Amino acid sequence: YHMYTLANGAQRNESVLQQNPLLYYCGNSDLKNYAYNIGQIQHIWMPSNKFTTAVYLQHIFVDDYFANIWQLTDDGQSILRRIENVGDAHETNIGASLTLRFLDGKMQLSAMPELKLLRVSGRYDEKETPFSLNLAASYYLKQFYFMAGYTTPKKSFTIAESATIRKRSSYYLTAGWGNSTWKARLDIVNPFRTDWRDTRTTIATPLYSQTSETFNSSAHQRINLTVSYTFNYGKKVTPGNELGTASGGQSSIL
Repeated sequence: YHMYTLANGAQRNESVLQQNPLLYYCGNSDLKNYAYNIGQIQHIWMPSNKFTTAVYLQHIFVDDYFANIWQLTDDGQSILRRIENVGDAHETNIGASLTLRFLDGKMQLSAMPELKLLRVSGRYDEKETPFSLNLAASYYLKQFYFMAGYTTPKKSFTIAESATIRKRSSYYLTAGWGNSTWKARLDIVNPFRTDWRDTRTTIATPLYSQTSETFNSSAHQRINLTVSYTFNYGKKVTPGNELGTASGGQSSIL
């Protein structure tokens, strides 16, 4: 299938505006829309209840996409950011989801590896092959459960900004207990990380470079304790018996 990216009015506006003393920006009235062409195949194999696997292959082709470019102004004293159709992009994603179950399904191990083959041609010539892996384990013991997980660092490239994005790894431990009424859960996330940085975005061109970082609570060490109680409420009434007792199913709120 395919989907289109359409240039908006601001991106087609040729007016030159000043962002700061050294940087100006403008649009491009000759900008052409571009399409994402996406194809994907997937295969699921379940030889037994103890093992499940799914593999997939996805390819994305973008023809003559538009992105920001940086050039000198006519007087050579400042930089002008302009948007143009700059080239083609190919991305191939090869991945799998593997699940193993032990002890009559009480223990489960899963892994999701993925390899990206990225090729950008034209004004921005990029070639990347980032690999990522998600690991998870869970164990259920009567009313108790325990979980752990780890995600490797991830690297990606956005064609719209011609930027490289690096996301940090994450890991967690979870323990919980519950019955029909009470539930309790303890989450320990990134216990050895003392800073808040989550992602780093880098733009690097001959005339302009920029590095920005995103900070949020999900990247920092934290402990979450959740306790909940479920109770029934309300009555079910029938016409002519608005004050009667409940009959049939009950509703509940968490």
